Amino acid sequence: MVVLIMLSPDVKRSAILPELCTLNVIFLEIKSTMLNDFIDILNL
Repeated sequence: MVVLIMLSPDVKRSAILPELCTLNVIFLEIKSTMLNDFIDILNL
């Protein structure tokens, strides 16, 4: 039981990190396009 608790954070981290990275990239892309649209609206 103790071994599982010790190992689980590393297992979770290795499984979640790639997905988090792609999510962050997608989120940043969406944010930048929204910002660009917003700036365009302001410029109009």
